[in-house]
Amino acid sequence: MEDYIYLMATTPSDERCAQFGDDDYMKNARVEARAFVNQLLRVYGTNPLGTSETL
Repeated sequence: MEDYIYLMATTPSDERCAQFGDDDYMKNARVEARAFVNQLLRVYGTNPLGTSETL
């Protein structure tokens, strides 16, 4: 059984996103990923007991 989910893309296909190599890539990528996790939590609710999200 897997104990993680790997999310390959955190932005819609036609939206601007963090670009690898940019000066602020890590900061922008984390902001993007956090927004995506927040959207998932808003739609699906809180994590089941014993689980967590990690960036």
